[in-house]
Amino acid sequence: LLKNLGDRENWIQIRTIGTRSNRSGIGTRVTVVTGNHRQMDEVRSGGSYLSQNDFRLHFGIGKAVKVDRIEVRWPSGRQEYFAELKANQVVALEEGKGTEVRVESNRCAVKVLLFSPEIPLLGGAEGSRLQGWVSPVRDNAALHF
Repeated sequence: LLKNLGDRENWIQIRTIGTRSNRSGIGTRVTVVTGNHRQMDEVRSGGSYLSQNDFRLHFGIGKAVKVDRIEVRWPSGRQEYFAELKANQVVALEEGKGTEVRVESNRCAVKVLLFSPEIPLLGGAEGSRLQGWVSPVRDNAALHF
């Protein structure tokens, strides 16, 4: 007979509830901070064919009896944190209920040059050069002319 004794260490499970984002919080990035340790995971759906992931995130926190801080980045772009949570429980974090983190946008742009043989230059030269700027927005980049 096999008996699984396992670790007697602490953990926390996070369930995300979106309000502006999707209800299940799919795409939400959660970072758990205990002391000097940081762990990050993302709420995902559909891991394989005809299967579904658990929307709860599980974090092992070792000997820590509480989580110092949980940082949440919702798919809507909202960033907030929840502080001082006890270990060994399932916590439901609802979008808009935490302390909001205001992030100043770092406006940096990268100049890109596009060459197109289909668009003639003035004077009838073959090909042309289009010039644009890439502006990063929420992990995405948009090309503006």
